[in-house]
Amino acid sequence: MGARTRVAVLKTAVEWGVIERVPCSIRLLPTPKSAASFYDFDEYERLVETARTEPQTYLAVLLGGEAGLRCGEIMALEWTDVDLHKRQLCVARSEWKGHVTMPKGGRLRYVPLTKRLTDALRDSRHLRGARVLCDAKGSRSRRRSFR
Repeated sequence: MGARTRVAVLKTAVEWGVIERVPCSIRLLPTPKSAASFYDFDEYERLVETARTEPQTYLAVLLGGEAGLRCGEIMALEWTDVDLHKRQLCVARSEWKGHVTMPKGGRLRYVPLTKRLTDALRDSRHLRGARVLCDAKGSRSRRRSFR
């Protein structure tokens, strides 16, 4: 359990009356933020070509790389969010540990679709379930599928 989690647990225990007060003062030390790593264009195209052999993986790569969706947003994307005629999708929800919530930022957003992503979505259209990415029975995809 991290330090921030411990502080939150202690504060919640006070709110719930489990303890009278937080037993100690915890000051979190600043830590440098790690730099985000990105694929360059050539690496991304190699990833796309490699993913092309598996339709769901290909779609997930394009949703992340060309539409900028986060993993939880990709997992929670439903066909009702996709408008192939307007070539846009609505990011209205995100999934984290099985819970569907609002996307990061707390509000929905509209994202234009590239031709390649539009074609991939059209080719992947199915009636197995509401989710764009799901298993053969229509159940939601698992997070480990995207690692």
